[in-house]
Amino acid sequence: MKDSLLWESRLVLATAHRRPEGSHVLRELTDAGWDGSVDWPLLIYLAQRESALPALVHALTATRRSHPGLDIDDDGLKAMQRLRLTHALRLGEMQRKLRRLAAECESASIPLVLLKGSGLVHALDLPVIDRPMWDVDLLVHPEHSSAVWEIARGLDWAHRANSVQEEVYEEHHHLPPLVDGSGLFLGLEIHTEIFQKENPFHFAARDLWREAVPIGALPGTLRPSWEHMLIHNSIHFAWSHALESGTWKALRDTGLLVTRPELQWDQVVRTARQAKAESTLWWTLHLATEWGNVPVDPDWLETLEAPTPKPIIALVRKHYAQMFAPPSRAPRPPVKIRQLIWEAALRPGRSEHGTIRPWARTDAWKSAGIETKVGEDSPADSSAPDSLTPPSPVRRRLDRVVETTAYVRGLLGK
Repeated sequence: MKDSLLWESRLVLATAHRRPEGSHVLRELTDAGWDGSVDWPLLIYLAQRESALPALVHALTATRRSHPGLDIDDDGLKAMQRLRLTHALRLGEMQRKLRRLAAECESASIPLVLLKGSGLVHALDLPVIDRPMWDVDLLVHPEHSSAVWEIARGLDWAHRANSVQEEVYEEHHHLPPLVDGSGLFLGLEIHTEIFQKENPFHFAARDLWREAVPIGALPGTLRPSWEHMLIHNSIHFAWSHALESGTWKALRDTGLLVTRPELQWDQVVRTARQAKAESTLWWTLHLATEWGNVPVDPDWLETLEAPTPKPIIALVRKHYAQMFAPPSRAPRPPVKIRQLIWEAALRPGRSEHGTIRPWARTDAWKSAGIETKVGEDSPADSSAPDSLTPPSPVRRRLDRVVETTAYVRGLLGK
């Protein structure tokens, strides 16, 4: 199995590259021996977690037509098709609310830069179902942030106040998130910067503003240049999320961007090197090629140079393949080991990143009751204790050594 990815993981990731002819998406899997059988609850879980469900429904439906011999379960596919309808309704409401907000901000002469998925959907005039998102990220000038916040509040975006969290957000790169007042679990983040203050990159909001381009399909809004979008996407995935979450969306966005004929690769390389983002870009492009069927020019990866020695690359991919699966289906190493593997992959010293790491903010955010994505175990990563007596510190350390040894031996295939 490729990089020890489960069939269900491979099915989800294979749909990252957007292609209208859905039957071609899963051809590599059928050629590799996939017979159509899957663990449907697991597949649906992964597809929903990754926001890949609409793309997967399209690919499975087309593949069943082109490969009638595959044993693709009717009930499983129908369950996914029903969920797709729910997704379409929620995404339609997201679009409606964004258009209303953009119109109000345009009336107030406040420019908005649409980041990440929303920027791509509107710049490429894609159906939003092709690149689902459950929150919208907007970049505004700092002097406009309060005004945009108040406009959004007047359009039924609600704020769940928490005095401890407010203090943390005073130094953050976006205001406290707003949520859809109608209960559809949609979100809105108003950014004044693109990354947290403690980051090693020479890449900031001012760079995006300088080359931002108006979006004709949504008056009053802009999007970053294609080159800046690709670099922002790679830093967000490989650094902010430490290659551990948001994988499908990162690979989907990579595919949409690298296939733009207007993309200037020489400019991408220059900007990535100036920004100290060459390693994040390499890993995002590499995984898009290996897992997402994205047609990245091999010469591009050669130009960037792998940040990791070749013998280590396959082991790193195998680790992140296990991290892609739910904890019930793949072992999780201790957090310290996850951090060490990330450092082995990105080699931040080689990139002149100093001592800054993406998990540096964890303590402050945990004390504020805010979920962090890197540097801590999630509840799903741990199991219930065997007894009410907590283990001694020595026992805990021994357990960690045993877990780590078993995990590393598994990666090495021993």
